[in-house]
Amino acid sequence: MNYDDRSRPQQGGGRQNQDTRPSRELEEILKQIDVANPSGDLFDAIAERAAEEIAKSAKAGKRDKNKSTQLRRFYDEIVMWDQRIRQLKEDERTRIYGTQYLPLIKMLNAKAAYAESRELIDQNFLTLLRHGLRQLEPDKPEAFKNFKLFMEAFMGFYKLYGPK
Repeated sequence: MNYDDRSRPQQGGGRQNQDTRPSRELEEILKQIDVANPSGDLFDAIAERAAEEIAKSAKAGKRDKNKSTQLRRFYDEIVMWDQRIRQLKEDERTRIYGTQYLPLIKMLNAKAAYAESRELIDQNFLTLLRHGLRQLEPDKPEAFKNFKLFMEAFMGFYKLYGPK
């Protein structure tokens, strides 16, 4: 039996020809997202625009990406971390959040990159998640709460605009 390399399936899902940049519209939306200092529109108009843009990019793709159940997995993990942070005593919240929880929370970047490589989410959702996680700092657990609230609003609007 002769095994020829050309008969092997390609690794990486053929992604080398795909655009790996977020949409221009999403780039504009990201400029308005500041979880450390949330604006009055962050949990409303900005979250809605983000959900609408990511839903639009998901519908335009050839393969089913950004299904609400897939995005919900990321949101559920964010909620889990928020609950753990809120259970901490006030005097130890910042220390434990910054030293123990934040590194694990930021591991969502790797999980999202893996999901994007498997074509379960698209580049726009990956960019949105990374943008929010990048803003989290060890001494500001309240920014994580705002990030969780933004993602909650995003998920609500995504249910409206996302693929059915």
